[in-house]
Amino acid sequence: MTLIVAGLLIKTRIPPRRAAPLVEWAAFKESEYSFYAVGAFMCFWGTYFAFHYLAAFSRDIMGLSYTDSLDLLLVLNGVGAFGRIIPAQIGDVIGTINIFAPMAFMTGTVMFCWIGVHSITGLYVWSVFYGFAVGGVQSLFPSVLSSLTADPQKQGTRMGMVFTVVSFACLTGSPIAGAIINAMGGSYVGAQAFAGSCMILGMIFVLSARVCKTRKMGVGAIAWIKV
Repeated sequence: MTLIVAGLLIKTRIPPRRAAPLVEWAAFKESEYSFYAVGAFMCFWGTYFAFHYLAAFSRDIMGLSYTDSLDLLLVLNGVGAFGRIIPAQIGDVIGTINIFAPMAFMTGTVMFCWIGVHSITGLYVWSVFYGFAVGGVQSLFPSVLSSLTADPQKQGTRMGMVFTVVSFACLTGSPIAGAIINAMGGSYVGAQAFAGSCMILGMIFVLSARVCKTRKMGVGAIAWIKV
């Protein structure tokens, strides 16, 4: 209903500009953009495994009922609200890519920690940490693209391109993890390691994008500046 009201009341402030191309292949010639596209793909390849399999894990491994297993998803998504807000606010101060990389590392590390969870209480605690960390990854992902693109007129096209790349990661990541679980006879360890490794590798590519960006700015690869 609120969107209907907004649609009826909104006014065009400026004349519409000429439609931008759907794909700008030249963007991939910029190393920071290419590194970030790969890094985002790797991060999101493992991100949604927990969302799809946490409840199943709690039933298969911990013996929770179907109803109780859904409570974990509520915790995961509820805490994620704070993860989407707090890191984004920090990113406004120190730079989005400067906070995205640590959040990706935290997400991957917490995913590996899932392997060592053997109690229901521990699983709830794990859900809190993962929900916060992954919320940061989800909210900061588009913002980093803006910081890597100098020309505002190209931001829409370049953002759409990376969203397209990431869509394939979101589409295939959980099925691959499910296939790993089946191949290991119902054990989740391989899938957990797969998801965690994807996120850590994604973080490395994101840091590589930052290095390329800072070098282009002429301040050195490890200079601490807002990016």
